[in-house]
Amino acid sequence: MEQVRNEQIIYSAAVYCRLSKDDDQAGESVSIETQKMMLTDFCHERGFSIYEIYADDGYSGLNFAGVR
Repeated sequence: MEQVRNEQIIYSAAVYCRLSKDDDQAGESVSIETQKMMLTDFCHERGFSIYEIYADDGYSGLNFAGVR
């Protein structure tokens, strides 16, 4: 008789949010907060655990080259 293995695969995800060049607000930007919410919801809906949330708030592709 063949045994059936009931294994569940659990995926972990890292969430990465980046500032939009159109978002010039002081403090944590609305676009970063929106991205965190959308990506967190996406992961939870699919059963992914979130390993870490990374955000480059204050830096965009326009000014990132000078950051070290």
